[in-house]
Amino acid sequence: MVIDIKYFRDAKLLEILRASERRRCVDTAPVDRVIAIDDKWRRAQHAYEQAKKNLNDISKQVAACVKNKQTDIATTLGGLKLEIDQVKQTVATLEQELKTIAEMRQQSLRHVGNIVDESVPATADEECNEVLRTFVPQEPEWYKKHPDENAKVNEHGILTPGFSILSHADLLEKIGGVDLKVGGTVAGHRGYYLKGRACQLSMALIQYGMNFLIDRGYEAILPPYFMRKDIMAACAELADFEETLYCIPQIKENEDNSLFLIATSEQPICALHINDVCSAKTLPRLYAGVSTCFRREAGAHGKDLKGIFRIHQFQKVEQLVVTTAQESQSMHEKMIEISQDFYKSLGLPYRVVCIVAGALNKAAAKKYDLEAWFPEYKGFRELVSCSNCTDFQARDLNARYFTTDTSQRTHVHMLNGTLVAIQRCLCCILENYQTPNGIVVPSPLVPYMNGVDFIPFVA
Repeated sequence: MVIDIKYFRDAKLLEILRASERRRCVDTAPVDRVIAIDDKWRRAQHAYEQAKKNLNDISKQVAACVKNKQTDIATTLGGLKLEIDQVKQTVATLEQELKTIAEMRQQSLRHVGNIVDESVPATADEECNEVLRTFVPQEPEWYKKHPDENAKVNEHGILTPGFSILSHADLLEKIGGVDLKVGGTVAGHRGYYLKGRACQLSMALIQYGMNFLIDRGYEAILPPYFMRKDIMAACAELADFEETLYCIPQIKENEDNSLFLIATSEQPICALHINDVCSAKTLPRLYAGVSTCFRREAGAHGKDLKGIFRIHQFQKVEQLVVTTAQESQSMHEKMIEISQDFYKSLGLPYRVVCIVAGALNKAAAKKYDLEAWFPEYKGFRELVSCSNCTDFQARDLNARYFTTDTSQRTHVHMLNGTLVAIQRCLCCILENYQTPNGIVVPSPLVPYMNGVDFIPFVA
């Protein structure tokens, strides 16, 4: 994933890039490194083209010598042949040098972020994430089915039960929905078995989530769960290889063909468009991806140790949109609206925030998070991330489109957004739909639960 090299070659664009990096609150030294390497590449490119021109000129001399039947043709051709061999060697050397410098430039480009949208707050302080919208159900479904005379409205306007609220981790145990002990023995740290009604509820969320997107024009897609390293590098950030991705070593005869487990279906669905050229008339392309996701969570040591809120293996239904540069901003708004409608339908209180520039990953020009209310936590926690990556991913993938009035090919814009991270949403439902005796099943999920609308405590 890289930004367009033009931002390093044009003075006005370079200032835009530097300003964007400053808004991300990062050092601009990587920008200077790219400029230096690109300058070296351009000089090498000039030398390479000049050497090829010299080779072409000598070849023309040989042709002219033969055509004119010079008297000393043998001597002349011998000298020219020697010169051709020397120039060919120079061309080959310069070609290899050019390739090496290009690879260095590509690696350096990966340390520079996408151009941040002007509407994004320019700070690294996540306390400054801008709250854009909130949703609070007027009469929660749990309250309708199990009235609580001691319930009170909290400072966020959310009706909170009068009884002692349990955490999602405790609630999973009380419905007999998880086995963390054996899960840890079998799969290691953060391993788990999801069982019984909790498993059913998870499957219901997957089916409901997929149908929710399909009904809105999305194409269902089940992608590969592992990817080649070179393809993954086009869809993931450098830091992901150190902190997030699981590697499956595949080394044979000194050749590294290692594979990487996907951290999100966004990655293989983006790769679906590698080297693709499509008509603008076929855009946008809307994908509803469903997959198991695998994350090392190397930077999350000590966080969320209880329950299944933060785990190494989980299921997710994802929105992935491929569109034109002109439509990407409006598609971004549409995608977060779809996620909002999904959580409204489940009756979960939430807020939508615009993430500050300093907390954006390198690919995102702008990102919205949808944070849902967790009663026992007494706060909002992220359930959805929705990012506009513009052409940042498409550039490495060489995914482009053309219009009917021009032959020019332009890189597509790619956007991604969680619809539902199954285990996290399950945790949220458990906390928000708890009663003293069990869990109310949100009405949209009941048809996917074989009619079960209440899960009693068994422990």
